[in-house]
Amino acid sequence: MARSVRGRRFTTNSLRHILENRAYLGEYRHGDVVIPGGMPQLIPDGLFERVQERLAYNSRGGRPAVPAPDEKPDFWLTGHIFCECCGSTVSGTSGTGKHGERHYYYMCSNKKRKKKPGGCAKRNIRKEVVEGIIMDILTETVNSPAMRVITGEKVYEYYSRQNSGDDSYRRSLEDKIKDTEKTLGNIMKAIEAGIFNETTRSRMLELQQQKNMLTDELAAEQLRQQYSLKPEHVVRYLESFTGNLSNPEVRRRVLDLLINKIILSDDSITITFNFSDDR
Repeated sequence: MARSVRGRRFTTNSLRHILENRAYLGEYRHGDVVIPGGMPQLIPDGLFERVQERLAYNSRGGRPAVPAPDEKPDFWLTGHIFCECCGSTVSGTSGTGKHGERHYYYMCSNKKRKKKPGGCAKRNIRKEVVEGIIMDILTETVNSPAMRVITGEKVYEYYSRQNSGDDSYRRSLEDKIKDTEKTLGNIMKAIEAGIFNETTRSRMLELQQQKNMLTDELAAEQLRQQYSLKPEHVVRYLESFTGNLSNPEVRRRVLDLLINKIILSDDSITITFNFSDDR
């Protein structure tokens, strides 16, 4: 029977964990800290994405991801799109044409109250029009080498402004570790003086666990500072999505990564990006 390095049974779930592990792309992860390029990359991005597509294909029993005729359309901009007129969220709706054909729109959630005081009179916008514009922007940003470089530089500039000279978190961790070590030292002196009971024992174990946790957090913060974000990290990450935006999951990840808010009016669309100060 095959076993893992920890002596556990090697199962199909073990294999899936290996195949989905982004560490092979050079992505370092410690708790909530994720650093692209923080460790050596072992396999090409394209190979990793093909493996994920194959896993998704297998999970459907080998069936292609074709939506059923009566399946609800994916209004994938929901959560990012807002009405310029009243500031409310904008979500999907549908209507029937003169010949019974179905049309899909993005509609201000406040529009249904237009007959009441404060209701919004903004007209609905065709789903394919709005999504087509946003899709063009995402595709250009991901697939164009020049746009990837420009985006990488913009993200780096924003990141640098947000993190310039701020070393307070690391210093606070170091101070907490010193305080914990001082308290541990006092307990050790008490033990040497013959004061050892269940209370001192429990307190000593609690402080040691606290010190270990703080030490791990400090190591992660030092690593984050050592491998601070660089423009090439962003470029490399965007390259991993090249040619995959037809995949709904990938498209949504890129949308969440790049775009903070989409403001929709009757005749224009305004976009704020996650790396913009006016977000």
